[in-house]
Amino acid sequence: MASAPEQRAAHDAELAAPRDTTYWAKPVGRLDIAQVPTGAISLNVIGRRVAGPVQGFGQLWQKTYRVRLEGCAATPAEVVQAWKERLPRYQPTANRFFPPVAGVAPGEVVLINAVVQGMPALTGVWTHVLVSLAADFDVQGRVTLQKTCVDPRRQLSEAKNVWQNALIRSIVYTLLLPLRRRTPAPRP
Repeated sequence: MASAPEQRAAHDAELAAPRDTTYWAKPVGRLDIAQVPTGAISLNVIGRRVAGPVQGFGQLWQKTYRVRLEGCAATPAEVVQAWKERLPRYQPTANRFFPPVAGVAPGEVVLINAVVQGMPALTGVWTHVLVSLAADFDVQGRVTLQKTCVDPRRQLSEAKNVWQNALIRSIVYTLLLPLRRRTPAPRP
């Protein structure tokens, strides 16, 4: 049995640790996937450095998407559980979603080959996901988006990192795809 000071120290350590620690992914230097599913494009994932907003060169924006589930009998925990389990179903139909075997969980890499026309890609995807989630709970979902400029400054020294942008890389990949298909295989 632990002594009283040891019990107090363990209790203090438990209180000091964030309660949601298990719900966050552990830090990694580069992304990796054990096996890329057939048909998936992993251009922006395997071996890519994890980059945060500090490495960006443009203004820093916070986007908050909300959908009210008025009249929904489910608890917030049940809604989040449904979202995690059914995320592939909530994607726009043109998207190809490749969840890991473990499902949507902290630290797991999810491949989403997204195609959204008529609006910025991420806005369209998240709006569709939230409307689909609301519909699953028999609620007419109206998504609101709040955009807040957190830092209006530009870091021109970080402009080189624009190549790390998944959308830009995907556009270049798509534009060059016909050229790669025409290139004959090298002879032995």
